Amino acid sequence: MYPSLVRSFDESGNAILNLSKNTDAANESLTQFIENDKIIAGNEIKDQLRDRVKGAMEEVDTYRGQISDLEKEVGGYVTVGSVLSG
Repeated sequence: MYPSLVRSFDESGNAILNLSKNTDAANESLTQFIENDKIIAGNEIKDQLRDRVKGAMEEVDTYRGQISDLEKEVGGYVTVGSVLSG
């Protein structure tokens, strides 16, 4: 037994341990661990969100390019049509 943990003895001679300091330290460590875990989880979510937004913006750029190509194609038909009818 660790003498520094013994607070007193009961009437049967059994050691009564003083664990409150250790309990407080363990509680504080656990609380800090939980807070750190929350921070890490938040950072992972931010990274995932950033990647998804980047992917969405790349898709938007692709669609804009396709729209531009279609507008040029439609514009060509309008020009050809106006020349033929004009």
